[in-house]
Amino acid sequence: MQSFLEDVADDIQKNHPSLQGLVLILPSKRAGVFLRKYLTERIEKPVFSPTILSIEEFIGQISILVPIAEHNLLFELYGAYSEVVKKDRDDFQTFMGWAPTLLQDFNEVDRYLLDYKRLFGYLAEIHRIKSWSPTNESTPLLSGYVQFWKNALPIYECLAKRLKEKHLGFQGLIYKEASKKVGEYLARHDQKHIFIGFNALNTAETKIIQSFLENGNATIYWDLDSYFLEDPIHDAGLFIRRYKESWRHFETNALKGISQHFLIERPIKITGLPKNIAQAKFIGDLVRKISSSNPAALNKTAIVLADESLLTPILHALPNGIDKVNVTMGLPLGQTLMSDFFLALIDLEINRSPNGWYHKNVLSWLDNPYTKILFQSGENGFVQSLRSSIQSQNLAYLSTYHIMQHLNDGSQKNIIASLFSEKPTSLLTFINVCLQIIERFHGHYNEHNSLHELEQLSYFHEIFSDLDHFVSQHDFLTEMIVLRQLLSRQVAEKKLDFQGDSTEGLQILGMLESRNIDFETVIIASVNEGILPSGKRNNSFIPFDVKKEFGLPTHKEKDAIYTYHFYRLLQRAQNIHLLYNTEVDVLEGGEKSRLLTQLLSDNNINHCIAHSIVAPAVAVTPKILLEVHKTKSLLEDLGVLARKGLSPSSLANYIRNPLDFYRKNLLKIADREEVEENIAANTFGTIVHDALEAIYKPFEGCLLDKRALLEAKEGIRPIVHQQFTKFYAADSLKSGQNLLVFNVIVQYLQNLVENDLLHIKSHEIKILGIERELLTTIDIPQLGFPVVLKGKIDRIDMVDGQVRILDYKTGQVNASEVAIVDMVDAVTEPKYNKAFQLLCYGLLYSKTTDPKTLTAGIIPVKKRNPNPVLFAVKPSTDSKQKNHLIHSELLEEFENKLSGLVLELFDPNVPFIEKEV
Repeated sequence: MQSFLEDVADDIQKNHPSLQGLVLILPSKRAGVFLRKYLTERIEKPVFSPTILSIEEFIGQISILVPIAEHNLLFELYGAYSEVVKKDRDDFQTFMGWAPTLLQDFNEVDRYLLDYKRLFGYLAEIHRIKSWSPTNESTPLLSGYVQFWKNALPIYECLAKRLKEKHLGFQGLIYKEASKKVGEYLARHDQKHIFIGFNALNTAETKIIQSFLENGNATIYWDLDSYFLEDPIHDAGLFIRRYKESWRHFETNALKGISQHFLIERPIKITGLPKNIAQAKFIGDLVRKISSSNPAALNKTAIVLADESLLTPILHALPNGIDKVNVTMGLPLGQTLMSDFFLALIDLEINRSPNGWYHKNVLSWLDNPYTKILFQSGENGFVQSLRSSIQSQNLAYLSTYHIMQHLNDGSQKNIIASLFSEKPTSLLTFINVCLQIIERFHGHYNEHNSLHELEQLSYFHEIFSDLDHFVSQHDFLTEMIVLRQLLSRQVAEKKLDFQGDSTEGLQILGMLESRNIDFETVIIASVNEGILPSGKRNNSFIPFDVKKEFGLPTHKEKDAIYTYHFYRLLQRAQNIHLLYNTEVDVLEGGEKSRLLTQLLSDNNINHCIAHSIVAPAVAVTPKILLEVHKTKSLLEDLGVLARKGLSPSSLANYIRNPLDFYRKNLLKIADREEVEENIAANTFGTIVHDALEAIYKPFEGCLLDKRALLEAKEGIRPIVHQQFTKFYAADSLKSGQNLLVFNVIVQYLQNLVENDLLHIKSHEIKILGIERELLTTIDIPQLGFPVVLKGKIDRIDMVDGQVRILDYKTGQVNASEVAIVDMVDAVTEPKYNKAFQLLCYGLLYSKTTDPKTLTAGIIPVKKRNPNPVLFAVKPSTDSKQKNHLIHSELLEEFENKLSGLVLELFDPNVPFIEKEV
């Protein structure tokens, strides 16, 4: 089956065999490349090549205005805004927030040839009426909105005047000027003009094309199937039906280019896949199958991306051995790691504070591969040294001194000194440093002949040179955040070209690049609602009802545009694969497009459709619990550990998960260090314990009395502050979450002291020890060497003559965790780890002082009334009867069970087995 452009080429060659004097206008340059190829294939003798133009190039020739770059247009608009608004003017940063939307509205107003004076006046009156109140009082917000639309008219006129004086224009202005000058152009040019493959035309395009048609020396071809043209409600034919009914040309001339291919039977496969990566892999498999069965078929295969962010995963998913791939859309410069590198540099400066540079910004920059390239010449230690310092010292902010002390006297020291100076870096200095970095990168990649990186560097050199010019020329550019906005816009506009033949090989393109081009195999990805079509996204200040009133396109027309592109791709295709994401991605995805629902419900075509949901095969495999067998070397290490001392917490860790004990106590694997910007749970507990030690240590050997406790309570705040500064800079306590946590800890400790004040009213409490370190030897004859049990008891006191051992816990504590029925549970069940630790403390204390009885409990620090939760023995699980006294017989029974646990630990036949926790 021939493509639309091949049909047009046949018709042109038949009616104009010499091609001389023809001007062919198409929606895009890419369509023109294909048309030129098809015309060349049909020519048998040398002829003069026709002029082939995109619609924008053609209209630019009529208007004699040159398109202005978007970033330059922003500065021109700000100049016009500054001329019109003399006082209470927004700064450039605020202006950047609303200017692109206003420019979009100016563009639409001109492309649709609206009476801009009437429109802007109409909008001003609407907002004036909305701001009316019986008291004639208006809020500043409403007054500002009314004034905004009053200013829109003079700003527009000033902008248009400034641009035309320089022979420049934005798209709408160029179209508007062309519509005025089309008569002059026709008077000077008598060539035959042929318009090919258009659909949704704005008013300026409509006026221009109709002028050529009515002049009698023009033809127009439409790329549409009669099925959509004849259906009065199908959006794919919406615009062309309107032109057929309203253009005078079609009163006497038939529509050209209309085909009848859509209803031909061919396989249409609709496939739902979870997430975008699954789509990319599925497409990779499709390409692999096509390549293996018929490699030549790839020349007539297109992958069309409704969501262009899928480009990178699809490129990675393509199979090896695909020789020719043409990517028409290019890769946005903003999606490269080099762009991340320069944006991370700006973020360092934007987020600096009197305290220094924010650690997350520093780490983000250090983690970028290009940072490592910058410091590769003998200075790579800077990256690792600074990263380690941030983590080990828990630095939320870094000073100039702290950064510079990690840098050797290498070639990059001046660059870093400029970036991390004690005074804020000026915009021009920052840009100059970036240009120096680009030069260094250029030398490195030039040496390695890395063409991809050299192309990126060329773009960035151009961008920063432009930024240098802008900052030098405009005194309102003073803020680093504005520089970031400008850089972000520029890297979003520029795209890295992929080398490839635009007419051969596998084609990867966006929806708009597919205009007028047909393929035998079409794969369309992300056919989801909210993506294709994009839905009711309104990047405009003009309300919907006003757009309807003035004839501007609304979401109805914009949806119809994408409906046309979608169905046009299907018209002539022989194999069709339509993919959609079945899973929700943030606010989009999960719902297949209404276009797929429309296809499935169309009785004339749905018999060709196969709809399926595909999910990756997930093998259900049971979790394999790891085992580590005890070698001779491991047993020797255990012996060393036993002689140094086993702590209650390490043994409790063994009961919970033997493999964790192995990793932590034998392999010495510590938790990964990260900067605690806000206090972590383990640091919280350390600060609480150390502060309690400082508060109660002076009471050792003394009875608690009211006066001393009140004095201790008064001293809590400075003690906590002192403990905090061991982990964090003092400035971090001035605001934010750390300040809240600081006050919470102070309150917890005050509650503990108040609890003691309450109890000494009716009890005599004597402090026997605070943070008392104890150790004892457990005699296990089977081992042949002593096993030391050691531990640090938070608090030992005597209440009315009864010894009490207390352990502070900042986590949750339940009475059921410290109440046992059978002693076996204490040494085998992880849920009784707290009871196990209390019994260990009781055993340690009894071995050194031999009290007749004692009690042991946990103080839940976070409770409003932190009364101890005491260890207890119950006769049965359901019993409410509890015995809190720990006597020698109980401790002897526990010691026997503990010895059994230690014997298991040293048993070479019992491996360290991972437990599911």
